[in-house]
Amino acid sequence: LLERGKRAHPKIVISAEQFNAQLERHARGNAEATEIFAEDLYLAAACVAGNAAALASFERDVLPKVAPFIARVQSAPDFVAEVQQQLRLRLLLARDDKPAGLADYGGRAPLGAWLRVVAVRTARALLKQDARFVTYATDAGGVATGGPERALMKEEGAAELEGALARTLAKLDDRNRTVLRLYFVEGMSLAALGKIYHVHESTMARRVQSLREQLLAELKSELDADSVALQSRLALVSSQLELHLAQHLKR
Repeated sequence: LLERGKRAHPKIVISAEQFNAQLERHARGNAEATEIFAEDLYLAAACVAGNAAALASFERDVLPKVAPFIARVQSAPDFVAEVQQQLRLRLLLARDDKPAGLADYGGRAPLGAWLRVVAVRTARALLKQDARFVTYATDAGGVATGGPERALMKEEGAAELEGALARTLAKLDDRNRTVLRLYFVEGMSLAALGKIYHVHESTMARRVQSLREQLLAELKSELDADSVALQSRLALVSSQLELHLAQHLKR
């Protein structure tokens, strides 16, 4: 199994002990080698071990493929991006005494299929928990239900958000604005950003997530509305949030 993994990923090098640790979490003693997707298990084990090449491969080759399945739950671009960000944090980062979430992958199914299940569950959970992503233009399943009046409300909400976003971005220092611009406007990967700022990709993921949370918190303060009205206003423009952010950062 180890040799199959090495042949599939010649640029990713981990020890036999690191691979066996992943295998033994799920081994039952009676599994045939042909039942294990060793190539995918090797990649997962390398990610859990924090191997930089494996993390870059997961970010480049695996994670983008779940976007269409997330979009089936809710197609708003910022929703898809948020779910992918949650998957990065959940699957690639160790927390407290727990290993990264990819440690739960046992190689009994293709990694892509396993990840699709995790992604859809994460998307459905986020949709239930966060009112920003249940827009007036769609129901919880992403089916269009809006009309001209709701379209007008969405335009008005977007205009209000645009002003609040401009004021919020002005409060960030140049360094943080540059990080956001490179990520949202230039489409630079977290791995590439990490190299620029000389930090690990996981550190950069936490930084981008923190900036997004900071922006949202300050936007709530800028909009200065009661909780019900605020959630409605943010929900109306959630599908355009990253578009507005990109437009401001370009300027």
